[in-house]
Amino acid sequence: MDIAHAVPFYAPVSVKPGGLADAAGESAYEIIRRKGATNFAIAAALTRIIEAVVRDQASVLTVSTLVDGHYGIHGVCLSLPAIVDRSGIRRVLPIPLSEEEVGGLRRSADAVRDAVSHAGF
Repeated sequence: MDIAHAVPFYAPVSVKPGGLADAAGESAYEIIRRKGATNFAIAAALTRIIEAVVRDQASVLTVSTLVDGHYGIHGVCLSLPAIVDRSGIRRVLPIPLSEEEVGGLRRSADAVRDAVSHAGF
């Protein structure tokens, strides 16, 4: 099952290369500028994940998990859309990515892997 079938209201959007990543990267700065911190968002996200697990909701959430084969990536934790229920992450949902987006995801995975390695883990 892909994300379009798991989430009925999901519709692919067209974003300029780097546009979504740029917006996501700037969002924390905007929250800090307006509120002075991002801790509420972290608490709200954690509360939502706990709710999905405790209530066995089979919710589609973006959560970090060990990637083993998705998009040709292995052995690194990334945040990907997944079905979350009482068992935890039931499964990661495949999302349609262009070759350029897959390349960007793989570069991100390499950067995370390098950071973890340099931290001594």
